Amino acid sequence: MDKFEPEPLLVKINLGGRESFYLKEDEKCYFYQEDVSWYEYAAQYNAFDCIASGALYVTDRQVLLYDPGFSNIWTKLSKDGDYPKQVLTRKFSSIVNQTWNMSIGRGHLKGPVLECIGRDCWLPPSQRKYKNRKNPIVSKYRRMDNMVEIIIRLKILNERR
Repeated sequence: MDKFEPEPLLVKINLGGRESFYLKEDEKCYFYQEDVSWYEYAAQYNAFDCIASGALYVTDRQVLLYDPGFSNIWTKLSKDGDYPKQVLTRKFSSIVNQTWNMSIGRGHLKGPVLECIGRDCWLPPSQRKYKNRKNPIVSKYRRMDNMVEIIIRLKILNERR
């Protein structure tokens, strides 16, 4: 693999005022995407269930998704329903494999799957409707291919530490 010199983004990670609980002081953001859904594998249904939707961040140590909840009429009318504010994380040490642009369950949605110790996680674009949405509703974010490559490279760098 060629030498990878990651360039941190100048993005302030917004986790609803709880950054210090989830982030290390020197942690940097390398990828950011608004309006991503976080699906986890539910063995009892043999399917992925939507757990949250919000802003996805990849830092030099973990993958984070902050779901502000969007508790308003727009999410109550949404296909995926209404959610509380929450932060979901996957440390690089728990990620065992990454797959590009899988189409799972809802055939029109495409996004990467992080195979993890515990529960796998699928990250397609959010289909939630809400006021002040940053991106239009789409079936795929092309930038997510880049995110998977960043995770692979950062995971290798973490293992060398």
